[in-house]
Amino acid sequence: MNRFEIFEVEADKANHFFYGAIITIMLFVILKSEVTAFGICTIVAIVKEIYDHFFGSRFDWMDILWTLLGAGVIFIKFL
Repeated sequence: MNRFEIFEVEADKANHFFYGAIITIMLFVILKSEVTAFGICTIVAIVKEIYDHFFGSRFDWMDILWTLLGAGVIFIKFL
């Protein structure tokens, strides 16, 4: 194991981070409210995982966490 392997992120989690950031940016541009943008992104992340539970692979709390991490980076940037 090389010293950088501990920093590797699973592709699915990286996608959740990226899309959480993108959704939050788009909502902030439209709504002009970082709190509302973050809140809606949170709802989208939860609904996506509920959908996965019934129609996809499985519900995963870590997917929600990674989505909110991406949203949180943008939220902090716009504060």
